[in-house]
Amino acid sequence: MPNRKDCGSYMEDYIGMAGGYLVDPTATSDCSYCTVSNTNTYLAAVDINYENRWRDFGILWIYIV
Repeated sequence: MPNRKDCGSYMEDYIGMAGGYLVDPTATSDCSYCTVSNTNTYLAAVDINYENRWRDFGILWIYIV
């Protein structure tokens, strides 16, 4: 990490633009970055909504049976 002390400082601008989070922003090596900070963000990207969980669960069982 050039001219920076920790992962949080190094990734601050990028995370502000792209989103996501660091597992340990105070780490000085091995920055563990996750692109999705909220599961609902990922689920919305694949057209799944938490509000429809029981309906979707029922549809899943219809396919299984």
